[in-house]
Amino acid sequence: MPLRARCGEVRHRRGTPTRVNALVVGRTRTEMTDRAVRTLPELRARFEGGTLQKRMTGPAEVAEVAEAALWLCGDRSSFVTGAARPVDGGTTAT
Repeated sequence: MPLRARCGEVRHRRGTPTRVNALVVGRTRTEMTDRAVRTLPELRARFEGGTLQKRMTGPAEVAEVAEAALWLCGDRSSFVTGAARPVDGGTTAT
């Protein structure tokens, strides 16, 4: 179900204002991706930013994605709902 439709459905069911958002996460360095890059060297250049499309400084760290999630859960984003927030180093901006 699309995010905005889900947002309206949750509000309708609960009868109270409820925020529904999503993080659109790009490449993220994790133990699993580090293991994959070591096991499949052909992935290294692509994962670390060697593709045709220019990106920031490579994959995100898990803490950077967590910060975005915490922001969405906090009071500073209290008026944000129905949003898909990219956390992808600018990949979707181009």
